[in-house]
Amino acid sequence: MMQRDKKFFGFGIGIGWTALYLARRQLLARLLNLPPVECGVTVERGIEIVMADGVKLVHDHYRPKTTKPLPTILIRTPYFRSNLYTRLFNTWVANRFAEREYHVIWQDCRGRGDSDGTFEPYIDEAEDGRATIEWISKQSWSDGQVGMFGQSYVGYVQWAAASTQPSALKALVPIITQSQLGRMTEHAYDLDLLMRWLVVLDAMENEDLSPIEVARRSGIDVQRQNALLQPGFEMLPLSKADEAIFGRPNPTYRNFIERLNNEEFWDSIDHRDIVATAPSAHFMGGWYDLFIDGQLNDYEMQRDAGLNPYLTVGPYHHLDRQNQVDVLGPSLRWFDYQMKGIDRRRKLPVRLFVMGANEWRDYASFPPQSEPTLFYLQGNGFIGGALQQNPPLPQQKPSTYRYDPYHPTPNVGGALLSLQAGAIDNRELEARDDVLIFTTLPLVQDIEMIGRARLVLYVKSSAESADFFGRITVVKPDGKSLNLSDALYRLKPGRGELQPDGSICISFDLSPTAYRFAAGERIRLQVSSGAHPRYSRNPGVDTDLTYAGDLIASEQTIWHDQVHPSRLILPVTTA
Repeated sequence: MMQRDKKFFGFGIGIGWTALYLARRQLLARLLNLPPVECGVTVERGIEIVMADGVKLVHDHYRPKTTKPLPTILIRTPYFRSNLYTRLFNTWVANRFAEREYHVIWQDCRGRGDSDGTFEPYIDEAEDGRATIEWISKQSWSDGQVGMFGQSYVGYVQWAAASTQPSALKALVPIITQSQLGRMTEHAYDLDLLMRWLVVLDAMENEDLSPIEVARRSGIDVQRQNALLQPGFEMLPLSKADEAIFGRPNPTYRNFIERLNNEEFWDSIDHRDIVATAPSAHFMGGWYDLFIDGQLNDYEMQRDAGLNPYLTVGPYHHLDRQNQVDVLGPSLRWFDYQMKGIDRRRKLPVRLFVMGANEWRDYASFPPQSEPTLFYLQGNGFIGGALQQNPPLPQQKPSTYRYDPYHPTPNVGGALLSLQAGAIDNRELEARDDVLIFTTLPLVQDIEMIGRARLVLYVKSSAESADFFGRITVVKPDGKSLNLSDALYRLKPGRGELQPDGSICISFDLSPTAYRFAAGERIRLQVSSGAHPRYSRNPGVDTDLTYAGDLIASEQTIWHDQVHPSRLILPVTTA
């Protein structure tokens, strides 16, 4: 073959491979509803950036095959960007951004992965984020604009960076997260969340574990993870729960314990005060996510400030794999609008998945307009009471139950850092003698609620401190009782409204949700005094939970008569 023919042949092969590469990715783009592919991608790994204190942070750079300056998407993670468990996912996501002409910087947080320094959750993320954004904006391949993307802690670091007001930061996509992520407890420990997170962090940095064992401990094998955690869940006092799990003190847990009552510290890593002045965000969450309530509060702050944020909430829990795929298209469209001026966004800013109806709906704002609809607790919840829209009669005996923290009421499903999260059949839980249930008759027409339900209870406890856990479920015609929304209220001296007869009126919002109850289904309310180990068990006394070793069983009373109209208030929309 002549030399010229060889050149043309090689050139033709190159064209062919390029065409095949782009064709495959264009097909993927259509399947995932992504914007069109613009270019190929190269990757440069292990790049160092030096912080002001000399600490080196390491990242991978996914670079579009083009010479023109482009915007950058920054992703900062504590989950080891090069770990076998995370690298495949990281690479897949980064390539989707980079082939649409975005530089992607995927960086290990301080003290994690290949980055130097010591990892202390939350503390260094603001300054390290600022320094990284400034470094990016000065590079020849950067057009001076940076957007941030990520889930959970990787979403929190966006708010931390935004708190320093870097001029190059133009867009945020915080997914299943909130701006005050560090404050994981107000009155009761979010015990399950904290301990599972520590197990994941510990597994990733344990060089003695095989990649398979790291993946198992990180949550792929729920039973394996549960077995590791159980000794810590049962340990008293809680100050030693880490030793029960790891066989040694865990520095992150001990720092958490030491700072538990240090309000100045928690305020320093709480970024709610900058949400309204940060770059506009596209908030993405799930109805069964751990942080949905705080995330909606963040959205509402930006909305009220006139920033025109977007909001997408699906039927997801925190580890839902479908959510990790579904967020890519809306994220790219958000970055295109904020940093390239290309408007491919949907027309209305709020998109919600309405469970029960099993359909996506678009709205101008959240929550959509609704009518507060009251359902009163009636009858004896111990044997199965009623939820009725008619006010209660004057003479109704209260419902009572005994709560024993040595045999705490367990949690079933809901918002967990586990694949066991989400909607689970609650019938076994509801059969316990420490759980009250109140249920409507089968509905004669559809009822739809979107937003936050509110629970008002008139209560009394024989103990100084007590928890009251409320949960809404939908009861299917076959009897399955699937959880939709819940929350825990910790009653302590001085909390609640003391009534003349000694009862206490407590009122609290349940987690937001969106559900259409179909005709023939029933609405059920559970009332109990725990959801262990999701929440730490109440010791029965108003004391420091960390060091409480003795637990007191208590008798709980719920009044629901004309003088004490305990009620569930649903935000009912037009079905």
